Amino acid sequence: MELDTKITPELKEEGEFRDTVRRIQEERKRANFRPKDKIVLVATADASGKAFLSRHADALKREANLAEIVFDEKDAPTGRPHMRFEFTHA
Repeated sequence: MELDTKITPELKEEGEFRDTVRRIQEERKRANFRPKDKIVLVATADASGKAFLSRHADALKREANLAEIVFDEKDAPTGRPHMRFEFTHA
């Protein structure tokens, strides 16, 4: 039996998604947010990064307990805590 070690684009995308969730969770912890706090993520990213975050927005919101993902602070809703996040898409 032979093991297929080829990394497909889907596997690479899934790995990057998981890594992004981990990084957001680390930043949340560093900023002293509690796990139950629903926050707004203010992301700084290039076009590729914005596309990635937008494509996975629903899952990121669910996995990282985000109220919303915005790319400009002025678009962040008032009344919710928010956190800045620099994202580079590989």
